[in-house]
Amino acid sequence: MKKSENIYIALWNKSAALREAVIIVVLTILVSIIAIAFDVSDSFRPDSYNEIFIVSIFLTVASLIFGYRRWQDYKHEVLERKNAEYRMEKSRTQLQAVHDGIPDIIIQVDKNMRILWANRAALEINQYAIGQRSFSALSYTEGTFIDAYCKWAMEMKRIEKGIKYSPMITGTHDDSYWECIAVPLQDKNDEIFGAIAIARDVSQRMRTEHTWNLLASIVESSNDAIYGITIDGTILNWNPGAEKTYGYTAGEIVGKNVAILLPADRRNELFDKIETVMRKKVVERFESIRIRKDNSEIYITLTLCPFLDATGRKIGISTIERDITLRRQAQLAVQESEERYRSFVQNFKGIAFRSDPDYRPIFFHGAVEEITGYTAEDFLEGNISWNSIIVDDDRQILQQHPGYKPDLSSYDTDLEYRIIRKDGTAIWVQEHSQNIYDEAGNLHLIQGTVHNIDQRKQAEIGLKDSREQFRNLAIHLDTVREEERKQIAFEIHDELGYALTAMKLDLAWLNKKVPGGQPKLNERMREMGELIDSTIKKIRSISTQLRPSILDHFGLVAAMEWQAKEFQKRSAVRCNFTVEADEIKFDDKFSIAVFRILQEALTNIARYARATRVDVNLIIKSNLLSLTVEDNGIGIKPEQLGKRKTFGLLGMRERANFMGGDLDISGVPDIGTKIELNVPIKLTEASDD
Repeated sequence: MKKSENIYIALWNKSAALREAVIIVVLTILVSIIAIAFDVSDSFRPDSYNEIFIVSIFLTVASLIFGYRRWQDYKHEVLERKNAEYRMEKSRTQLQAVHDGIPDIIIQVDKNMRILWANRAALEINQYAIGQRSFSALSYTEGTFIDAYCKWAMEMKRIEKGIKYSPMITGTHDDSYWECIAVPLQDKNDEIFGAIAIARDVSQRMRTEHTWNLLASIVESSNDAIYGITIDGTILNWNPGAEKTYGYTAGEIVGKNVAILLPADRRNELFDKIETVMRKKVVERFESIRIRKDNSEIYITLTLCPFLDATGRKIGISTIERDITLRRQAQLAVQESEERYRSFVQNFKGIAFRSDPDYRPIFFHGAVEEITGYTAEDFLEGNISWNSIIVDDDRQILQQHPGYKPDLSSYDTDLEYRIIRKDGTAIWVQEHSQNIYDEAGNLHLIQGTVHNIDQRKQAEIGLKDSREQFRNLAIHLDTVREEERKQIAFEIHDELGYALTAMKLDLAWLNKKVPGGQPKLNERMREMGELIDSTIKKIRSISTQLRPSILDHFGLVAAMEWQAKEFQKRSAVRCNFTVEADEIKFDDKFSIAVFRILQEALTNIARYARATRVDVNLIIKSNLLSLTVEDNGIGIKPEQLGKRKTFGLLGMRERANFMGGDLDISGVPDIGTKIELNVPIKLTEASDD
């Protein structure tokens, strides 16, 4: 009820015609009532015509007044409508002029991205754009560029804007960047019916920003001191390289005069250079001295370059400075090094030499006679050449070494070889030589040192022999251990196995001889039988661990397959065994070596790898046995491979070396570990030891 009353009140307040019509009706009713009140007679009288006439005149006057008022209102409304249309047309013309004068693309699209209106910039790209979908009219990929922003704006019911990289569209010559704004359009019911899209090409601005960012990153990342100064020397900016070079932070020095970095005797030099650069607009490069924050002096190379504003007005100087203190110190050190070098070689315990590219000696200094038995003059005067005292076998090896050939030599070469002393004894020496080239890149001279390393070399040879003996001893002990395991396994299997089997037969005989009615005795005999059976199984297991009988009876391939199955059964880790070869007849010690390597690999996987799958591959190709064991566990780390306490890995490598093969172990964290064994078959078949 209240809602209906509100509607009527609003209609009353809004419509003047309604109010006047209601007033006229009310007045007419009142006049009629008054007229009727005077006529109380039941019959018609002639003077009643006067009353009717009065009412008619009243109604006529009221109607004329009402019509005149409506005509005035209508005339006013028509005038107001014409004024409004004029103002609207003027605004539309002005808005169109503004839109056409804007270089940005402005279009109105419906919900299907069909263009309903476009400004001059959009029509210059495609004069038939109106009526087409925006991506087709402007030649870009559907769903990107303007489409994306308009769809976001219509979906979210808010203005969307941003900058997007867009491939080449109609009217552009290269890939470009566009700044887009999308404004959703709503009707009176707040329903979205389209959007206004504005697109501006900001490629030049973005390229300029990219260039500035690139230049800024170069300045920020440079180790050189880069800063700008005004014509009067005020520091404008300060990069990290300048902070590192001088020790001042940007906050400490920006705004101060560059004179703070200059020694007193160098100030006129810098300002004279600044004046020259600003006057001639040239770049000046020179070396100078500067003072750091800690008052220490440094040598620098300095580059001054004028920089201008957008109007071409000279506003300051850009300064690039590089600290060359170490280089200057190195130059001074080189000057002193020649003197120190000569004094050094006089007391040098080795031999210092220098020769021309043809190995003709220029000088020999140091312990020449102590090492060779010859004097330095013997070599300098050509009585003996260094090449002639090298042992023949070593000379042939050296001549094949790249470092022994001047045209192929590296800058730095270390060689070890033997020489024959004057007394006929052979000693080991180490030669360290350098090739010195001239500015044209040609070999200028060869210089280096020679040391007597005979004692060290003899110690190395002795250590190598000792290691070889230890290795042979370890191999021998391993072979003996395998033989003992084999013998013990056979004895356990044969002796204890046969004895337990006989006990089981005797127990079965006794069980038959025991009279009935002895439940306790029968129970005890049953338990003894079970104990004998479990002991037999344990003996078989121990015998198999000591020496798998399948290896002796069926060969290596069958033994490896059995070991893979046993590993899978014990560890619950899936183990695939594949073989690409027939049975190989190895020497017994080589078969057990390959088997033990596989056994150790599987044991390590069960203990440490935390794997769920293991692949064992055995391949025989080109007289080469290749065994690969790969898991998907945590992966062995490189530092674990080098630990001295990894005896299992060490034993695997020693067994591989014993067979003349090589073992490679590699792992990737969280991927797994791979063990690869390669053994030459001919070598194993030919080996008798």
